[in-house]
Order: sequence, then C-alpha cells, then structure tokens
Amino acid sequence: MTMKKILVPFLFFHYYSAFSQDNLPLLESPTIIAVYNVTYQQDSTNIGKKSELMTLTITPNYSLFESNYSHLADSVIKSPSFNQSSVNLLGTYLRSAFTQKIYKIYTGSRIEYYDKIGQKVFHIKQDNKSIKWNILNEKKEISGFSCQKAATTYAGRNWEAWFTKDIPISDGPYKFSGLPGLIIELKDSRNSYAFELIKLKRNTSTVKVEFPINTTQTTYKEYTRAKSDWLYNGVSQVTRKNSPNNYAKEMEEYKQKQARKNNPIELK
Repeated sequence: MTMKKILVPFLFFHYYSAFSQDNLPLLESPTIIAVYNVTYQQDSTNIGKKSELMTLTITPNYSLFESNYSHLADSVIKSPSFNQSSVNLLGTYLRSAFTQKIYKIYTGSRIEYYDKIGQKVFHIKQDNKSIKWNILNEKKEISGFSCQKAATTYAGRNWEAWFTKDIPISDGPYKFSGLPGLIIELKDSRNSYAFELIKLKRNTSTVKVEFPINTTQTTYKEYTRAKSDWLYNGVSQVTRKNSPNNYAKEMEEYKQKQARKNNPIELK
C-alpha cells in the first residue's frame, strides 16, 4: 500500500489558535509523522557525502523537525518501561550531526529553534515569513503523489522543492514551509543538501509533542558562537588532560577539522 493510500483520508484536520502563557501552542499529540532522508556535504572541497534520517512530527497547530536519533531517544526516555537496557539503547541514538529541534508554529508563521549546548538549552525565535516561493508549472509523480515544482532563495542558497497538494499540509523539512502542500523532495542548487520523504505514517500514540523548558533565549549569531566556543573548550580540556605532550599538535588538527566543516546549510 502506498503512502498516499494510507494517509489521504486522514489528513483533513482544521487549525485553531490555542496558546500557553509563554506564547507557545498548547501541547498536542501528533497526527502524522514524516521521515526524510537527508544527504549532505559538510566539506565543500570534498565530494564525499553523509546521510541521516530526520523526522517531521506534525500536530494540528505546530510541527517538530529533528534528527530521527533524537526522535527515537525521546521515545525511549518517555517510555513507561524505561530501564538499564533503555539507557544502553540511548547511546546508539545520541550521535546525530543535527542536534537542533525546529518547531514551526503555524499560526503567525514563526519558528522556535532549540539546541542543547553543554547544560544549557539555547532558544532562538525566528520569523518564518522570509521564505518566498515561486511556484512553477513543472509537475511529476513521486511515490504515488502528484507533485509540483517550486523554487526559493533562503540563507544564501537557491532551493528547489517538489510538493504535493495530495497532502494539504504547508510544511516540510528543516525550516521550509509555506507551500500549498507537504514538501516531498527538497535540494539546493549546489547539491550540498537534499531531503527526500521516505516514510509517512499516522500517529497512534497519545504522547504530546513537548517544548524544551528552562531555556536561554538568544540570537542565532550568539548561539553559533557559543556552540563553537563550547566545542573548542571541551576538546581543549580533554586533550590537555589526556595528551599534554601533544596538546598543540592535536588542537591544530582539531582546528583544521572544524575548518573543513565549511558548508553549513545556512550560508548567511
């Protein structure tokens, strides 16, 4: 059975505005879970690419985009049968290159961006109205869905998307939304980042999609600097303790390794 046959009769839910005192939507259980495969190239000088699964969890009023590792880890932690085996399993999940959690709030078109750095959870509020789409006439079928092409420029990259009105949800991978249907495929013009929908499923769990608490609100620029400093200081402390005689050499190698991660998804 195709993804389309499974989901289309289930998709027509309405949106409503219900917010907590901190202006976040009241917690809801997801209706649909979409899994994307992302292929990415961190080093623009090296054609080698990596891939990872990402999960888009959709509720009536907001969505959460995160690494599938993070999604699975949260499920394990919230399980009533959490035990030592669960702790061991978590170790295999907490290894993502994408540590952020991106919430899209449908009312008001805004993004709540979270990432944990050390013991702090950083929170960035962003406007999601800056993505302006050009919907094109080109159409094709993908995984049984009738799709249409759209293009936009965002954060220094030109993007091409294929969306479907068969799934009338204006959402997609990463921070992308605003089209009259779910994004099925998305890639940038340099082929550095490509997202492909590989799985759609109805949610049967009543567990609500929660927002992080006790966060530190900041700007995206300050967050990226804090993350870079935290990684450098952590490596420096470990290296100084374990390899004091090779400290300078190993720290230089670390700097070179980080310099090769010169191709972030957002260039500006």
